[in-house]
Amino acid sequence: MQLDALLNGFADQNVPAGVEVEFLTLDSRQVRPGAVFCACVGTQQHGLAFASAAEKGGATAVVYDPEGVPAPKLKIPAIAVPGLSARLGELAARFYASPATALTLVGVTGTDGKSSVVSLWAQLMRQCGFRVASLGTLGLDVGDGPQSSTHTTPDPITLQAQLAQARDAGCTALAMEVSSHAIAQGRVAGLPFAHVAMTNLGRDHLDYHASVAEYHATKRRLLSWPGVQSIHVNGDAPLVRRALEVVESTATRRIFGGATDARWQAQSVDAVPSGLHLKLLLDGREHDVMLPLYGEFNASNVLAAASLAEACGAAADDLIQAMPQLQTVPGRMQAVRRDGAPLAVVDYAHTPQALEAALKAIRAHRPAHLVCVFGCGGDRDRGKRPLMAAVAEKWSDRVFLTDDNPRGEDPEQIFIDVKAGFRQPRAVTATHDRAQAIRQALIDAGTDDIVLIAGKGHENYQLIGDQRLDFSDVQVVSAVLAEVAAC
Repeated sequence: MQLDALLNGFADQNVPAGVEVEFLTLDSRQVRPGAVFCACVGTQQHGLAFASAAEKGGATAVVYDPEGVPAPKLKIPAIAVPGLSARLGELAARFYASPATALTLVGVTGTDGKSSVVSLWAQLMRQCGFRVASLGTLGLDVGDGPQSSTHTTPDPITLQAQLAQARDAGCTALAMEVSSHAIAQGRVAGLPFAHVAMTNLGRDHLDYHASVAEYHATKRRLLSWPGVQSIHVNGDAPLVRRALEVVESTATRRIFGGATDARWQAQSVDAVPSGLHLKLLLDGREHDVMLPLYGEFNASNVLAAASLAEACGAAADDLIQAMPQLQTVPGRMQAVRRDGAPLAVVDYAHTPQALEAALKAIRAHRPAHLVCVFGCGGDRDRGKRPLMAAVAEKWSDRVFLTDDNPRGEDPEQIFIDVKAGFRQPRAVTATHDRAQAIRQALIDAGTDDIVLIAGKGHENYQLIGDQRLDFSDVQVVSAVLAEVAAC
């Protein structure tokens, strides 16, 4: 695409002709010949601080937000686009030929459950014969497995590139996680969501949002998205029900869960050794469904996925038939088994609400003892740390405190913050070595016990200082269970 065609209607100055655009990026480290570097106003500094680096990397032009900065002195064209951050999605959509218009877009928000609902929706849709994609914390998946991801919802340029990838792969629909950051920062601005869902509302991201109320208000914005056709909410979550009651939208409204007014209604959910036995009521008919998933809240996630899938054209009977074939979402109540060893469950729970839900769900499967291994991330909401401790202590028979992703924060200070929430801190085993904590928890556990390893889920790395180290809870668990089973 030519730069003047790309910026037509965006720039308030003349744009030189004959400049070819082969790539858009916000990251000067990703610049390659033919790239256009987009310099936005950042939370720490303006992107123009990296314009010279982009020029040296082979950028053909720099597009920048002129707010509060002088025009840069570069040898390549530098074009001012007022309000670039807010219009970046629109600009990227033009570059990638508006991929969202070729897809039915589904947006899923909520404090917990987003990844599970998006993944389960994709599984159900594919089993019903649809070619679909999913996008979120687990990465983009067009049907051949997820690619890695660094954000729940990517930046607008990456997002449009991934939508184009899904379109070009022949997908007709895509479900994506929509984080509060993405809504607040305009990453999903202008996307034509056809169907949206809200799973629940709790406490999270108070390192970014000024209050819980602001965080919830940001999430609720998705329910009144322009042009949305249907809204799907968890009828068992009071704050979500309240959000639905006050939302201004003419969209069709659908309830899922155990509430009596739910279309996809769970009459009962029983935790059994092999998963969940769901008694489902739909259109006046009862269905017995065996879900090969752990944690009663996963029944709600399945019903959310089914409600959204039905809105996307899947037949209800086909969805019910597909449910027993569902697979565990990586890092979301992921059971790791080995004969002669305790059951391990790896879960991404990193909020007080999610940790409590995971522990209570495992309790329902009636282990002899429930062991919890968890930590808290650095450079994130410090206020939730003692709350996490209180939850772990209340619902577990034994607690191991260890490092999560300390990032740039002192791991010992994180421990101090967490320990303030324990009533009996001396009963807690604490070690900064996460692999050692997992190993000790599993070795000490009996064969009828369940060990929950919480916080990192699907992640295959650990962030310590400025290092990104290879680390997978699932891999560590698998190796230790093999050792235990061999004894």
